[in-house]
Amino acid sequence: RLDFPAQLPVWPVTAEVRHNLFLAFKEALHNVLKHSEATEVRVSFALEPAAVVVNITDNGRGFDAALLAETALNGGQPRLRLNGLVNMRKRLQEIGGRCEIQTERGRGTQVTFFLPVKEAAK
Repeated sequence: RLDFPAQLPVWPVTAEVRHNLFLAFKEALHNVLKHSEATEVRVSFALEPAAVVVNITDNGRGFDAALLAETALNGGQPRLRLNGLVNMRKRLQEIGGRCEIQTERGRGTQVTFFLPVKEAAK
């Protein structure tokens, strides 16, 4: 499922922003297809006053969020197969945004990208 605003403002972005956002988005979808065993995925784009928000939510099997928290506490050193999750966060940080991951075993996963809109781009 895709939720997308009918009208989008003109928002010029650099090649670096496009590249990092695209690769993080691609990683999130790859994770759904390869690991989640989901039967449905919802992708939504929303415009907030100061940010563009991209949300990828699946109804899959989820995973242990404690592993993700432990990875963050260990300076981002990935355990098991968390490389992709760490990479999504790094990519968003590189372009001034952030990546939030909410998950629970048996309840799916939600990955949200927040990308601030520069005042000059409005």
